[in-house]
Amino acid sequence: MRIYHKLLLCLLFSFTLISCNAAKNSGHSIINYDDGSKWKGQISNGRAHGQGVLTWPDGTKYTGECKNGLSSGYGTKLFPTGGQYEGYWKNGREDGQGTNIYPNGNKYTGTFLNAQITGHGTMFYSDGSRYEGDWKNGSRHGQGTSYFTNGNKYTGPFRDDKFNGYGTFIFADGSKHEGSFKNGNKTGRFTITQTDGLIAVGEYSSGKEHGNFFVTFPDGRKQMQVWNMGTRISSEGVDTQQQPSSKLLPPSAQNTSRRRWSKPVE
Repeated sequence: MRIYHKLLLCLLFSFTLISCNAAKNSGHSIINYDDGSKWKGQISNGRAHGQGVLTWPDGTKYTGECKNGLSSGYGTKLFPTGGQYEGYWKNGREDGQGTNIYPNGNKYTGTFLNAQITGHGTMFYSDGSRYEGDWKNGSRHGQGTSYFTNGNKYTGPFRDDKFNGYGTFIFADGSKHEGSFKNGNKTGRFTITQTDGLIAVGEYSSGKEHGNFFVTFPDGRKQMQVWNMGTRISSEGVDTQQQPSSKLLPPSAQNTSRRRWSKPVE
């Protein structure tokens, strides 16, 4: 009987040791890192693994999933500057669908890849403007639409955060400019349609009228105008009074200008 009790005690003691070691390597615990950060939550094999909270000395705080010691899965990270990211993570970086709120008031909702805004998403700017479309490495890149606070709108391709390719710029009053952009400037052939019915077709260079413009006025009369880098130098047909005006986009986007073409006069 004594031998039986001794064997039973040995088995219980061995089980207790195994359980204690397991508790150190899995379950819920606290991990203190050399940089002063601290993980409180689920662990596996001595690493943060599962749900928990990771805090840094500067006040940064991550709440969510970790895998093998890195933020992976769904989580929220709060920054002491006021910024915040909520969404999916992979290997410690923002990756997948998420929302980032910036200290300056901007807000992005869409896809991330390796901590960069890449894919499709919407940026809401603090001045009230917004962009909806494709992104690459944090820049507008691909097809998209920019909405500006003054009511203007651009739809078309972007490259390296600028208008690039064939696009349409619609002003708040409904007037429309269609043509090719290069690095944010009108370049090449454009068609201009005003709300009063005037239509002008001509060439732009570096954002300025340059070359021949064929203008059809609302009453049907036509005129050919010759322009040199934004200045009209001659015309044939009905004479007009030149009344240039400029409307600039807000600082959050590239500048472009609009010329209001006057009605013909005798």
